[in-house]
Amino acid sequence: MKVIPGKVNKILSHKCPNCYLCGEKGKLVYESLKDYLFGTPGYWSVRKCLNVDCGLFWNDPMPAAEEVSKLYESYYTHSTNTEETDEQIRGFRYQLKNSILASAYGYSSVKGMVSLAGSLLAKSQFIRDRVGRSIMWQDGAKIGRLLDFGCGNGEFLVVMRDLGWEVQGVEPDPNAAKVGRKRYGLDIEAGSIETIKLPHGYFDVVTLSHVVEHLCDPLGTLELIHRLLKKGGRIILATPNTESLGHKLFKNDWRGLETPRHLFLYSPKNIKNLLLKAGFDVEVVRTYHGSAASIYARSMAIRHRHRFMGENPNDAHGKYYKISSKIFFIAEYILSVRPFQKEIGEELIALAVKK
Repeated sequence: MKVIPGKVNKILSHKCPNCYLCGEKGKLVYESLKDYLFGTPGYWSVRKCLNVDCGLFWNDPMPAAEEVSKLYESYYTHSTNTEETDEQIRGFRYQLKNSILASAYGYSSVKGMVSLAGSLLAKSQFIRDRVGRSIMWQDGAKIGRLLDFGCGNGEFLVVMRDLGWEVQGVEPDPNAAKVGRKRYGLDIEAGSIETIKLPHGYFDVVTLSHVVEHLCDPLGTLELIHRLLKKGGRIILATPNTESLGHKLFKNDWRGLETPRHLFLYSPKNIKNLLLKAGFDVEVVRTYHGSAASIYARSMAIRHRHRFMGENPNDAHGKYYKISSKIFFIAEYILSVRPFQKEIGEELIALAVKK
């Protein structure tokens, strides 16, 4: 495959006219996009698969695998700031969340009035789902060995360890991995899941929260995860949803697009196809709306970036659109429940099992 510098300045890339999943030709849907979020140089375009049974979105040109690290030189997700987590652990809010987890997901909890409040709040599907996002909806009756791929500084692993899981992480950013090891005493390997030696048939659960869209070879990675899981083991992932209301509204300004780091973007249909190809039985594919207000505000900030005089839209979004983002969140939530039940949430959630 010929690697060219092309329009993307010093980041090498290659042409990618055909779909990774089905091989069908793709049509250009967005052209000459810039990275307004984190300043990756160059101009990028996005294709959509013409196969109606697929509909995958992807970058064209596609960054070369050996160049991908350059896309993250100013990225935000691997922050080493842990003050918020420590404060939550000490606070009433943290205890109340655990109380809801006890009632909704079968985890042990605090006693007293907080437990009573948690039991009452857990009766709400809306609250159960929002709190469940913090543990990737893992059932407390199935506690075992959990691997989080793309774990950052390990804050999710701390939560799961406190709930009784035996946890391990893999994180490409060595600085974030170091923080997780030093501050929390976590077992976090710096590198990729493809290069680190992990035991096959060992893990009960592997989680990927907003990771699969960043993978150069998602099928190959999921096939490897399949081998790492025990029989009956589960994979659960979250990723942006190309069928979301935000994407329909904002199109090339949608925060979930995030060219060029989001190499592939998925719909409910093609994320299921991807997991099936990797050898999994797919149990659940649905969408989640909890991030709708944030996605709306950030997308508006990208669309109206000229207002910010050089501010990063990820930082500037909180100053604007406070009321309209809440209205958007409510609208997305209403359309996602009965009688509408439209899969338009900003995040795709998929749960699959090793046969």
